[in-house]
Amino acid sequence: MKEFKLILLLSIVLASYGSSWSQATISLDMSQDWTRRDWSECEDASIMSSDHHKLTIATERSAALYWQVPTKQGPLGIDSSLGWVEECDRPPRNFAKTVADGPQRQSLLDVSDYRYFTWKWNVTNTIDDANTIDANGRIQPDGDDFAAKLGISILKKGSNELREVSYVWTRNLPEESVLLHEKTILFWRFRYHRIVAQTGDKQVGEWVSEARDLYADYKRIYPDEEPGKIVRIYVMSDSDNTESRVTGTFGDLRFQTTRPGNVSPSE
Repeated sequence: MKEFKLILLLSIVLASYGSSWSQATISLDMSQDWTRRDWSECEDASIMSSDHHKLTIATERSAALYWQVPTKQGPLGIDSSLGWVEECDRPPRNFAKTVADGPQRQSLLDVSDYRYFTWKWNVTNTIDDANTIDANGRIQPDGDDFAAKLGISILKKGSNELREVSYVWTRNLPEESVLLHEKTILFWRFRYHRIVAQTGDKQVGEWVSEARDLYADYKRIYPDEEPGKIVRIYVMSDSDNTESRVTGTFGDLRFQTTRPGNVSPSE
């Protein structure tokens, strides 16, 4: 009887440990629940394919991104019958608040818990970035293309204000540069920041692994704020503004509570 109780207790401890360990890393299934966003009402020429481990976007003078809301239980379901989803449009301005206040809000990832983000990517080529930025590091409309881009939308802690940290692969721009993209939509002015996580042609056609300190990157861009819940992640390849072509592939996207090796920016 004592042996049975000991085995039962050990099983409970191991089960608890296993559950805790599994939640320490949130891995995205690349085949599930990605919503398309393009600027041509779903008629853009970009083509997406995916399996459980990777997602590929092939572009030819085109641009499209694929996004989801990651949670501890898997991607949040998005109603595909909504008009803006059917038209591959951007989510409405209250989308982040709706997600943060929704029934699955306890399952959302918080940057304070899931501070580290890792992934791997592969591109067929880089895109000419001679005209990507001006002298002040602002992205120019005619050069706003990247072989691969990955973005994470984060709510400012304690508010419904939306922030974004994104990473790009460029041809010649220095790694760890922070590029500024400003745009106006109707009455609203938006500011986006792109961190150059990879640059150059040396590893074109190869899988390149990345490990980022998402909290540190957020603080680089918004030094007076604290990050809160993650309400969206997207992957993108685009070549429309430069009238070029590129294929980008993304895999092994993971949010982690523990620090991986070779993380950037280094402390």
